Amino acid sequence: MDGVIVDSEELKAASWKHMFEKYNIPKKGDLWYLERKGISNKELWKDVVEIFHIKKNSEELWEEQMSHSLILEKKAEPIKTTLKFINSIKGIYRLAVASTNHKKIVEYNLSKMGIHDYFEFITSGFDECKNQKPAPDIYLLTAQKLNLKPSECLIIEDSSSGVESAKRAGIKCVGFTNGKINIQDLSKADLIIEDFDNLNIKNLFL
Repeated sequence: MDGVIVDSEELKAASWKHMFEKYNIPKKGDLWYLERKGISNKELWKDVVEIFHIKKNSEELWEEQMSHSLILEKKAEPIKTTLKFINSIKGIYRLAVASTNHKKIVEYNLSKMGIHDYFEFITSGFDECKNQKPAPDIYLLTAQKLNLKPSECLIIEDSSSGVESAKRAGIKCVGFTNGKINIQDLSKADLIIEDFDNLNIKNLFL
């Protein structure tokens, strides 16, 4: 969802920057997040408290950051090349969204873009999975919902933890950079693309 369908990563990074500055954490919060995107915010805050010895409960910090992030995320715009691609394959391939975000947030964004009904299932790692990326749970669950074998699926990811999750699930993965300089390591993906113009899904299964 984030960084593939919705251009929200910079807004999320801004929220992390705000939080780090507020609590005088000696690290750039936006860089901290962008280096680790794809991992659930709840897990990231546990790491922050442990690494930087913050004298505040990680759960409270996470809830505060989520509230701030939600305000910013409402400004997020869809990634136009992704929408074009989705429209070109709907009805040909079965579609689902798997995101570490809250299901309500994912549904809100998809509805805002008018593409909610394109997807048979929405899987929320936050709401439905015990183990978060890079564990394979979210993608195995989504394949199960679709009643498909992992080998019959394809995942599009923009984070190293997401690519790792896909590969652990035994699912082919396309790494998507959106034409930006990506500090995430996507090298384990079966293919890395900047946009969807020349993506031929059939070729990945030959």
